[in-house]
Amino acid sequence: AGPVHTVHTLQCLCSSRAACPKHVLALQDIREGGRMEVNREAALKAVKAYPKGLKTLFAELAEDREFVLEAAQQNGFVLEYAAPHLCADREIALCAVRQHGHALQFLTSELRRDPQIIAEAMKERSDSMRFVHEDVQSAFTFLNEASHDLREEPFIVREAIRRNCWSYIYAMGRAKNDRETALLAIRGDGLMLKYVSLGMKSDRELVLEAVRGNGKALASATRNLQDDREVVLTAVRQNGKSLRYAAHHWKEDHEIVTAAVRSNGLALRSAHASLQSDREVVRDAVRQNGHALQFACYELCGDMDVVPDAVANSGGAWTYAAEELRCNPKFVFEAVRKNFKALKYASAELRSNYEVVLEAVRQEGRALKYASAELRADPNLVFEAVKNCCDALDFASNDIKAAKDFFEESVSPWSTTGASPTFSPKESMELWLQHNNSDDYIHTENCWAENPHRVDPF
Repeated sequence: AGPVHTVHTLQCLCSSRAACPKHVLALQDIREGGRMEVNREAALKAVKAYPKGLKTLFAELAEDREFVLEAAQQNGFVLEYAAPHLCADREIALCAVRQHGHALQFLTSELRRDPQIIAEAMKERSDSMRFVHEDVQSAFTFLNEASHDLREEPFIVREAIRRNCWSYIYAMGRAKNDRETALLAIRGDGLMLKYVSLGMKSDRELVLEAVRGNGKALASATRNLQDDREVVLTAVRQNGKSLRYAAHHWKEDHEIVTAAVRSNGLALRSAHASLQSDREVVRDAVRQNGHALQFACYELCGDMDVVPDAVANSGGAWTYAAEELRCNPKFVFEAVRKNFKALKYASAELRSNYEVVLEAVRQEGRALKYASAELRADPNLVFEAVKNCCDALDFASNDIKAAKDFFEESVSPWSTTGASPTFSPKESMELWLQHNNSDDYIHTENCWAENPHRVDPF
């Protein structure tokens, strides 16, 4: 640099390459040597490229409000080196965070609580949240503990909702009535429709968004929207039970009721009586939830196609079957084949039927607990149950339980692997057969198999 330095020289040094250390040092030497007057235009270009220059090169401008305001519009980080009282200036703060959200960290505590400034900062940089005041950060997580002014600020409430949609219930004033805020909460959980203002409960777009997320939100919609076919159909497809909140005439609409029971079979309860007698609707319902059989008409509770579908889904559905079916051995046999729990609800006579109980314990050994006392004392039946599940021995008669000690201390008799600390598989099986005096099973090489010469008592 020569003895005389023009504005042009400074502008060159403060060009896009001014952040380069050699250019900054050259500029600093010039200033310290007193060989150049401060030029505001050049200084702005300098601090834009090198914010620290406001402190090291142009300290006299660090307290100039107009200069700092203009500089903040070009590089928000100049606030780090501006005079403290300018970091408390709201206008300058807004300009700085709009230019770069992270400039929020250089503001006073009061401005770091300001909802508008926080909103502008996070709009520019979403990760600026880490620089907001601790009170506001707490409000994002615990909105119910925040001050009223924070709970009325839509931006603060929206940020809290992003963390937990249920924060919306603590919103107040402007935030509560803000449509964008309500929509964000509803997208988090459709049930938030319950907490929006009355005017928004009649907003078709909001209600549709709510029932897409949770069909039960239909309960909070206005009556005219509970009468809207598209809204109702959307709700029942998401949760069939929301059929109960639909206008009455939709409860006898075949398409809507079918969609409802396919989503949740228990929605049959809310259907019109004419559809509770519809064979196809009822079959759809019991296939989804066997207990829906309880809401079908009496005739369908005795239907040879409907009841098996219900029992196959849930053994407990057997309790809703017509009495004549529950006493039919052939029907009960088919029922326990599909679901062993059906044995629990069969008549006492059928729980004493060997073939029916045998089929049940072959499906699940623990079905033995539903058998009659007589069959639970039958060694052959108990053995069939224990083959399926060793815990079934717990439901055998006391006489047969006397053999339980052999099984607790040894490998299961039908197993061909593993070592026992007490008995080998062969010894364990021999003890079992000796105890029950049975010839139903024989040992062949390394495994036990049914005796082909045994007499089938059935």
